[in-house]
Amino acid sequence: MRKYKKKSRQALATVEVINRIKPLNNTASNLFVELMEYFTMTQKKVFGFDAPPVHDPTTVAYLIDPTIIETKPMYVEIETSSELTYGRTVCDYYGTTGKEPNALVAIKLDFDKFWNLVYDTLKLY
Repeated sequence: MRKYKKKSRQALATVEVINRIKPLNNTASNLFVELMEYFTMTQKKVFGFDAPPVHDPTTVAYLIDPTIIETKPMYVEIETSSELTYGRTVCDYYGTTGKEPNALVAIKLDFDKFWNLVYDTLKLY
């Protein structure tokens, strides 16, 4: 069975990322560091992950600079009738349904470019 992996798990607030932002020492960066240190602890405790993902900022980053995220046209549906997968977003990655793509789906994040954008934004505060 192939394990499902959210692409936004590519945007991990690693220890290196947190330590890079910490010296900015302003209101926004201090809040970021405090939150990411807390989420690092809870992600490790609950899921066994070493670093927390930051899902929503990837969307904002894409709107600012679309080159940060590689996308692929796919047919996408939200499952609304299954008891097992109700609410799941189903993406036809390989085009097996033969249906026309109706969405651009993020498939790869430029990690360094993304975190440089976050860093440059946080240093403005």
